[in-house]
Amino acid sequence: MNDPWTTWATCWKGPGFPKALAPRSLPESSHDLLSFGLLAQGLVDGGLLRQARLITDSRPEFRLPLLLLLARLRQGQTRSSIEDLLALVSAAADSSESSLETSGAVGLGDALRRALPGLLRTISDFLSDLGSDPTRHAPLTGTTRQDPLPLVCVDARDGTTWFSFARHLEDTSRLEKRLAILREQSPTGLPDSRIRSILETVDPQAILHRDQREAVAFSLAHRLLLLTGGPGTGKTTVVACLLRALLEADSSLHADSIVLCAPTGRAQSRLAESVQKNLALLRSRGTPFLPRHEGLRSLRSSTIHALLGARPDGTFRHDRTRPLPYRVVVVDEVSMVDLPLFAALLDALPPFVHLVLAGDPDQLPSVEAGAVLADLVASPSHRPHVRALGHTWRNGGDIATAAQRFRQGTWSAADMRRIPSSEWSDVPHPEGSVLHVRGELVGILRSWVDRRRSEASTGRILCVTHGGPSGREGVNRICDDHLRSTTGSRGDFVPGQPVILGRNHPELDLWNGDLGVVAETNGELVVEFDTRQVRLRLLDGLESAWAITVHKSQGSEFDEVLLVLPERDTPLLSRQIAYTALTRARRGAFLWGDTTLLEIASRRREERPSRLREL
Repeated sequence: MNDPWTTWATCWKGPGFPKALAPRSLPESSHDLLSFGLLAQGLVDGGLLRQARLITDSRPEFRLPLLLLLARLRQGQTRSSIEDLLALVSAAADSSESSLETSGAVGLGDALRRALPGLLRTISDFLSDLGSDPTRHAPLTGTTRQDPLPLVCVDARDGTTWFSFARHLEDTSRLEKRLAILREQSPTGLPDSRIRSILETVDPQAILHRDQREAVAFSLAHRLLLLTGGPGTGKTTVVACLLRALLEADSSLHADSIVLCAPTGRAQSRLAESVQKNLALLRSRGTPFLPRHEGLRSLRSSTIHALLGARPDGTFRHDRTRPLPYRVVVVDEVSMVDLPLFAALLDALPPFVHLVLAGDPDQLPSVEAGAVLADLVASPSHRPHVRALGHTWRNGGDIATAAQRFRQGTWSAADMRRIPSSEWSDVPHPEGSVLHVRGELVGILRSWVDRRRSEASTGRILCVTHGGPSGREGVNRICDDHLRSTTGSRGDFVPGQPVILGRNHPELDLWNGDLGVVAETNGELVVEFDTRQVRLRLLDGLESAWAITVHKSQGSEFDEVLLVLPERDTPLLSRQIAYTALTRARRGAFLWGDTTLLEIASRRREERPSRLREL
């Protein structure tokens, strides 16, 4: 199944198709040709091919449109127009012959280009027919009895016919209704004079910046707050101060009625740690704490899945019939939350809850479907509840400038200082620098490994892709080989090697995405995490982590980052991925590769059209 030809044959054509299909024998059917082209380009994988075949087993005319919808969903898109789906067809056909030949598909590019006009007409006619009369081809239902909804729905709005999976359309409708209720219940009725008095109590020395203070005041007056801002703008400082303020405002509220949550275990741990640091800072500045406020020392924090009580079948223990037992819910890193999970969370909220949603809408959207935070911030209905923090307490200098220009789509490589690889490890650079390192990637990576072994500062290599010479897998392989050659160590894991967890270990309070370093203690390998050591043999799902993808880096910050760009342009390169990568760095960001790719990324914003944004 590793060979793309075998993968395609067994998944798209079915298990009975001959596996001895020769690589030089391109599919004869234009539909089969396109499905293989999508696979060869990485726009779909074997799982999506298999899913499309199984669902449409009795409706083969729907197979290719469904595959295109699944490919769009893999890109995070919850709905697609005819034009969006046809663009995928053109993308596969327009790909260069050389890149397709890496899959052994000699001549595939030319064959696809010849078949393109007929494919576009056939698919467009079918989708237009479906959009004009959905009952003619529907219902195309789900594959399980627990999912009685049709699989694909047609939704015509403003002269555009949208195709979407029914589950996501239902999630969006549930969100629309729940958010409308939240907006109606938003005012707390607290008078302005009382809000001013509370602010003087929790921030007597006016340490908070003006926009932070305004955010706390707004949230005292309203039960829904969308708190936005880039890294280092003090979002968790606002949260800590707000929790103190809410306890001051309502004597019936106690700390055990408050919960902090985030989409990943690492983000949840960072939120809890940051809130506690800020609460301690408030205490050190003379802010009085009453006995009932001491419960803030042990606030509950959780991942969203754990909070809702996720079950193996994808359902949750908490929903509208069994709401969560909390009066204040704080959600951090909302940009990483996908549409179905966000809908489930709002379903489980009790009436008159105080909801705080914090995040950075300029970061990468969720890996799965939707871009909830960006949609809410852009929606006119929710804009009154948005409080944006602009003052940056971190990421000054070039990093702050570059982040701003990527947000605006105006970044230029001409502004960068360039240094050769022979000097980059020793060249002095001011705080917040962004530097372009020129030279051979292997030498630069070996130098990075040597620096990390001799310095206490934290650093991470960030990659845009998983595969390829400049992808996460290739970079980690180079770094691991160099570490082994210089230390003489052998084995899958060696002392000094950074690692990342690929699965949750709730019994150890360790989570998918947690970063550590391999060490040796008393002759046994251990992994050193932020707060403790754990024996390596107790941990499943460990991977090397000299390099991680930019997606995986969300919610983390490092002293320095080295962003390794791909060899050629890819749709993954967007202003959000460049912005997210650069703003992971506290002290300095280094870039390797063709910086004109970043100029292209600066002009390319990943958009995910949604009904939420149209409210």
